[in-house]
Amino acid sequence: MKNQLPTPPKVLQEQSDALKAILKQQINEHNGISFAEYMHTCLYTPGLGYYSSPLTKFGKTGDFVTAPEISPLFSYCLARCIAHDFVLEIGAGSGTMAAHILQYLENNNMPLKHYYILEVSADLRAKQKEMINSIAPNMLDKVIWLDDLPEKFNGIVFANELLDAMPVHMFTFQNNQFLEQFIEIDTGDNFKVTLRDSLPEKAKHYLSQFKNNFCEGYSSEINLAIAPWLQNLYGHCENTQIILIDYGFNKETYYHAERSMGTLMCHYQHMAHDDVFFYPGLQDITAHVDFSFVMENAEAMGFSIEQYCTQAEFLMENGILEYAADDPVEQYQLAQGLKRLLLPSEMGELFKVLVLHTF
Repeated sequence: MKNQLPTPPKVLQEQSDALKAILKQQINEHNGISFAEYMHTCLYTPGLGYYSSPLTKFGKTGDFVTAPEISPLFSYCLARCIAHDFVLEIGAGSGTMAAHILQYLENNNMPLKHYYILEVSADLRAKQKEMINSIAPNMLDKVIWLDDLPEKFNGIVFANELLDAMPVHMFTFQNNQFLEQFIEIDTGDNFKVTLRDSLPEKAKHYLSQFKNNFCEGYSSEINLAIAPWLQNLYGHCENTQIILIDYGFNKETYYHAERSMGTLMCHYQHMAHDDVFFYPGLQDITAHVDFSFVMENAEAMGFSIEQYCTQAEFLMENGILEYAADDPVEQYQLAQGLKRLLLPSEMGELFKVLVLHTF
């Protein structure tokens, strides 16, 4: 697969080379870095990381397509869940979901005081503003961009495909122990993976319940960033409903014996592959979500779990099949979007919806 990936233009290769230099400096200074640190640098280094650079990431001209870009019906269903005057979207991507939610609220005369967007990327903020202005211009004055969570928020929180973009710790089960994957430099000045006995104890404790599933050399990942993220969210929210949408499994499926290479995947120009060293900063690196781990951490912090279901179930509960268009072409487009959002072979079952509540 590696050799089949398109070669980026020279200007982007140079951008990636600049990020490689930063990575190699980190590795040399610390005698190697964990995969979680490598992934964080690749995705979030200001100006050079995948999510921090001006690269087009979403839609047909990007590297992947999210549910809001497939059909506005996805966002309309979320809009129907809003029973508050305040909405907070964390990581709004292209701004398509926000734009269609605002459009729905306006068209249905639903009250809204502010739609907050927590977005750290200045480039994405500009694209989000442009998208909202093109779809729901009358609602743009209600949108407020944030650098951090509000001190105290009371309303509804949306996060679509956010958890999968968090850096993960990679591990390999070897000689009856969990070893962490580290990134070092080989004699040819290239990145290489090594194993160390440095995986955090919390990860070892959680993974130990699956030991009987793990063969020698079994490799996978665990997202330890979930807990501090949830803790931060819990500390800033009062009487708030949080709707998390992402692709993933429960823990039994996630760490199934046959899933011996984990779920980590890279996306470049709509091609999925497993070469994490391919032009750092120019591709997405992502892992599926262990929703059992998310729910266990959420409950331990005081969140109540209102719902956990497939995306198809959630969208159907919120009336996605009620929409129709008079124009045959538009109706055909809606039908095609429905297939991708609902069918088990598409996004319907792989994507899950977790609804949390804090009082």
